[in-house]
Amino acid sequence: MSAVGASADWLSNDLLAVGDLAGVWLKRGPCMTVLKSGVPTPVPNDDTKETVVNVMIGVDPHKGSHTAVAIDRDEAELARSKVRASRRQVDELLAWATPFEQRTWAIESAGGLGFLLSEQLVAAGEHVIDVPATLAARVRLLGTGRSNKNDPNDARSVAVAALRAPQLAAVDRAEVVGVLRLLAKRNHDLGRARNRTACRLHTLLGELVAGGIANEINASSAERMLTNLEPTGQSK
Repeated sequence: MSAVGASADWLSNDLLAVGDLAGVWLKRGPCMTVLKSGVPTPVPNDDTKETVVNVMIGVDPHKGSHTAVAIDRDEAELARSKVRASRRQVDELLAWATPFEQRTWAIESAGGLGFLLSEQLVAAGEHVIDVPATLAARVRLLGTGRSNKNDPNDARSVAVAALRAPQLAAVDRAEVVGVLRLLAKRNHDLGRARNRTACRLHTLLGELVAGGIANEINASSAERMLTNLEPTGQSK
């Protein structure tokens, strides 16, 4: 085969490949939407079945309040709400989310600060997804180009991350072992706090009374010692 013939075959093969790719692009082109977040949107193929989410509600939980932002499949913001962290927090969020019938909740750090809220939503029959804080931060950075961190932006980033990231873990109801682990941790924290207080009190009494308290310190013995203490130093 001559060099010219080989070049022609190579060129025709390349044109055929480009034509095939163009056909794929024309077929799937409308699915590749440029979104505000900058997060790549996966193109579903015919072999996989993905759950269609009409409304994704991202929640940025805090100790005193929770901020929720609802977005649609195109990442357009539908509504936002901020509720106080109280006994009525779930009722208020569910009442606010009533217009969104097909909804999914995305909680940032559902195993940490958002644990109680996510478990309450699951107990109410809601579908909840756990979104790692690092993933939500990356989405926020892609969307703004800087760390513009506030509660509504955080909640929206959580929603976008849950909408675009595949295979995020769904939140299930806590088992008995998990509840006992929380109680054990609380008991451990209380014991450590008591030891710190006792050590500080030992140090203070050692500066006021020679030898301090010889036996194990407790509130009653410390109170008796301070009550019977007569200052002998300089006074105002």
